[in-house]
Amino acid sequence: MGQRRRGKSPARFTLSVKRKKRKGEHLALIQCHECGKEISDSAATCPGCGAPVRAKQHKKGDTVPYTDQEVAVMLSKKKKISHILHLLLSIITAGIWIIIWVLVAISNTSENAKIDRQIKKGKKI
Repeated sequence: MGQRRRGKSPARFTLSVKRKKRKGEHLALIQCHECGKEISDSAATCPGCGAPVRAKQHKKGDTVPYTDQEVAVMLSKKKKISHILHLLLSIITAGIWIIIWVLVAISNTSENAKIDRQIKKGKKI
C-alpha cells in the first residue's frame, strides 16, 4: 500500500452512490456547457469548472418545487387554531344542554306528581 508504479498515474477509485428515485423523478447526467464534463442534472454548478448549470425548461403542466421564500409565505398564511375558544364553546354548549335537561326533568316531575295525585283521588261519578 502506498507504493506508486512508475510512469502510471495512481489508481483512481470511484464511489457509486445509489439514490432512490422519487415518484416521477429521473436522475440523469448532462454535459457542462463550459467544460463538457458529465455532471448531475440536479447540480447547481459544475464541480469541474464552477459554471452554473442551465435551468431546466419546464413544460406547461409540470410541477416544480416551491422556493424557500414561497414556502415561508404560505406557512405564514396558515390559520392558527384556538383550542381555548373551542373549549369555551363546548362548555357553554354543555351548560345550555344541562339547563334544558334540568328544566325538562322538573316539568316531567311536576306533571308526574299531578297524575299521581289524580290517581289517589279517584274519579268522580
